[in-house]
Amino acid sequence: DQQDSYQFLGWSCSNEQTDIENSIAIEVTKDSEITCTFTNQLQPPVLTLTKANNRTGIDVSAGADVLYTLTVILTGSALTNVFVTDLPPAGFKYRSGSWTASSSLRGNLKPGTTTEPTYASPGTWNLGDMQTGETVTLTYIADIDGGTDPGLYKDLAWSKGTGAVSGTVLANESSGFFVGTEVIVVKDAGGS
Repeated sequence: DQQDSYQFLGWSCSNEQTDIENSIAIEVTKDSEITCTFTNQLQPPVLTLTKANNRTGIDVSAGADVLYTLTVILTGSALTNVFVTDLPPAGFKYRSGSWTASSSLRGNLKPGTTTEPTYASPGTWNLGDMQTGETVTLTYIADIDGGTDPGLYKDLAWSKGTGAVSGTVLANESSGFFVGTEVIVVKDAGGS
């Protein structure tokens, strides 16, 4: 049977049969012996991180709040010790208790695997071990300080985990390690 996280490469037997299909029929006569080798390759883990907010393209005033969503997707093989590091803009303060963490495979991660992130510039989220095909979605609210000057405020986030063979795996390895969003703070925008 095909195993998750592995790619079947083929098989060969001592009677010179070979193929790349994962099922075979072998004729063995009485007192004969045939040895077959099946070759599998562990797929490299690929970690993807995206970030969004509910204020993109909307002018907001100081004192408003922003809902951030971080999405972590794992393909390939499993990872252990997966972390997300998130750096909100200056003047944007994490609202204590506003976080959620859910997994497509493990369900609600709050409380349990993931505890409330610590935002001490930056914030750190511990996602624990992730399985291939798993998606973890994190949300939190940041409050914009009332004294924040008008301007464009950008944030950054990145993620990493540990692979069984590959060691440290960084998210978005092929497209740049950092993701981020931006919020436009204006003077007297008239809403939050």
